[in-house]
Amino acid sequence: MTDSTTYTCKHGSTPILSTRNYHSWKNNITNLLAMDDSLEIYLGTELAPAGNARAQARDFHKRSQRAFRMIWSSTEHSIRTFLNRLRYRDPHAAREALHEQYDVAASQSARVTSLAHLHSTVMKPGMSVSDYISSLSDISQELEGTPNEVTERYLIIRIFSTFPEQFTNIVDILNNRPIEEQTLISISTILIEHETVRALRNTMTGSNLNLAGTSSNALSANVNGGKYHRTNGKGKHRRKPYNKRQATSDSSNITC
Repeated sequence: MTDSTTYTCKHGSTPILSTRNYHSWKNNITNLLAMDDSLEIYLGTELAPAGNARAQARDFHKRSQRAFRMIWSSTEHSIRTFLNRLRYRDPHAAREALHEQYDVAASQSARVTSLAHLHSTVMKPGMSVSDYISSLSDISQELEGTPNEVTERYLIIRIFSTFPEQFTNIVDILNNRPIEEQTLISISTILIEHETVRALRNTMTGSNLNLAGTSSNALSANVNGGKYHRTNGKGKHRRKPYNKRQATSDSSNITC
C-alpha cells in the first residue's frame, strides 16, 4: 500500500524516496528488505544459485523480484522513471544506481554545502509558513543518516529564530511550552493555523473598511441630493420658503 508520501508493506513503512531524503530512505528500505529476507540480494552479497539448483533459483528469483518491486514502489514518480531505464530488474543494480544518482551528502563538501544552505535560508516576504518549514525540512533530510544529521530540536530553534516580526507573539508562546511538547508537527500545525487566522482577520478588516466607505458615500448622497433634503429637495417633498406676508394674512383669518 502506497500513498503520495509513504510506502507501506507488511513489514512496515518508509517515506517515499525523493531527491532530498536518500539517507533516511536507505536506512528504512534496508530494514524492510532484511525483514523480507532479501537484504543480501540488495547488498549484492547473495548471488543467483547455479543453474542446476532449480528450486533455489526459483526462490532467489522470487525474492529478487519482490525486493526490486519494494524499492521501485517506495520511490517518487521521477525516480521510478529512472529505475525503469535499468537494463535488468535487479535490486543490487538499483541500489548502486540510486546511490550514485541521489546520495547528495556522500562527501563532506556536499554536507557542508547543505548545512550552509540550512543556515542561510530565511522566510521571504510572501512565503507561506508551510512552504518555509518544508524547505527547511527538505534540507535537513539531505543530511539524515550522515555524521552531520540535523536534530528536530535544532530545526525547531531555527524556525523560531527566523520567523518574521508578525509571528513574535505566537513564537514566544510556543517557545515557553515544555520541551517535550515542542515537536515539529505540533508547532507547524499551530503556526499554520495562526497564519490562516491572521489572513482571515485582515480580509475581514479590509471588507469592513470598504463597507464603511460605501455606507458613508451613500449617506452623503442622501443628505446632499435626496428627496428629504431640507433646502434643495425636489418634488412634493420640497420645503417651501417662508413667506411672512402670507403667514400674517393666514393668521388674521383664524377664528377662536
